[in-house]
Amino acid sequence: MTIAPPFDVLPQPLSLEDFIRESAPYLAPPPYVSKFKAVRWTELDLPGPEHEWLVKGVITRGERTMMVGASQSGKSFLAIDLAMSIVRGVSWFGAKVRRGGVVYQAGEGGRGIKKRLRAYRLEHDLETNAELPFVLLPAQVDLYAGDDATNALIAETKHWGATFDCPLELVVIDTLSTATPGADENSSKDVGPVLARCERIAQECACAVMLVHHMNSGGQKPRGHTSILANLDSVLKVEKLEEMDVDRRAIREIELAKQKDGESGRKWRFVLPAVEIGKDAEGEALTSCVVRLPNIEGEPGETSKPTDAGQRLTPQCEVFLRAIYKALSEHGEEAPAALDLPAGTHVVRWKQLGEVFAGMAFDGADEDDPKKRANALSQAMKRHGERLMQLNIIMRENPFVWLTGKKVRGFARRSDSAGNTRGERREDPPPPVATDEPMF
Repeated sequence: MTIAPPFDVLPQPLSLEDFIRESAPYLAPPPYVSKFKAVRWTELDLPGPEHEWLVKGVITRGERTMMVGASQSGKSFLAIDLAMSIVRGVSWFGAKVRRGGVVYQAGEGGRGIKKRLRAYRLEHDLETNAELPFVLLPAQVDLYAGDDATNALIAETKHWGATFDCPLELVVIDTLSTATPGADENSSKDVGPVLARCERIAQECACAVMLVHHMNSGGQKPRGHTSILANLDSVLKVEKLEEMDVDRRAIREIELAKQKDGESGRKWRFVLPAVEIGKDAEGEALTSCVVRLPNIEGEPGETSKPTDAGQRLTPQCEVFLRAIYKALSEHGEEAPAALDLPAGTHVVRWKQLGEVFAGMAFDGADEDDPKKRANALSQAMKRHGERLMQLNIIMRENPFVWLTGKKVRGFARRSDSAGNTRGERREDPPPPVATDEPMF
């Protein structure tokens, strides 16, 4: 039998003020959730999405970019070269690259793209059965008619991305006009939905999207409505110049025409030499082109020859590279984890390299004026360093420099400088060569 408690032990009634105070947590509205990913001033340093480079100074991860040029300018060859640099994680015209997977949608000339990829494979001595994070989609896609094709492309891109051993980083659509049949490129009504679908691909696949596109008839801007250019994060403009290199090959130029998160206006030059990739049914040579640096300083014919012997350098760059070998031998250290380099890679500090280089190349130079001597050393290192980075022979991330492992004529690959050469016999750096040419 339950006995009711006496009235004198019942809870005491609350005052109105106490009731409001104790009820407040139950009556308060739920926390506000921003639909636009708001970040308050006091939250700027909290973890969250940050600006990250895919190709340092050129393309940001997850952005929409464009490779644009006139017909026969070489834009598709260059798009393949850029995409494969990301696949392999190797520098592109001296810019550091984040390794990642690439899906290349080539509705324009799928068969031609396969030849170009085979030429790239031959040029860079890649194994036929290498498991690279790359997939070619040679069937046409329609980003204009509706969402069905876009949905299918996103689903397939996600499928292939899941098979890669690294994150998917780039989808290439080559070309924009082929991917938008029936659309009026000059109409914002037609262009708007296409750009929105490109943004969907970038968002849902968590990767950058690069459109390959044509220039207008005047050759001054991308063909079509102004919103195409306005809605892109970066634009690479490719142009064939009225210039030839030593080997009489047309020089082409890349201009970073737009970069919202970095410096625009940067330029690089390249040529498109033909290489033989096999024989046809009649036994005649099958050829395609590859991207190389122009032969400006060397002897005629040297860059059109097979590259098995390695890259040829000017005497000035040879001395600087020998200084790097010597500095790595004397002052090399294990690469810091922050550089994300293969295990066993050794680096040397730029300052220590300068000391070694000064001893090899600057003995007796401006001894009476230390300031001029230091300035000459700095300028020579900058000039030769940039050249070796363009050739993908070295990489630099302040304050370190290291070798990529690329073959160089007259130099042995270092077993402690690049992950793909570990296990080879380590050799001492060759002695500096004598030369009558000025060092700077």
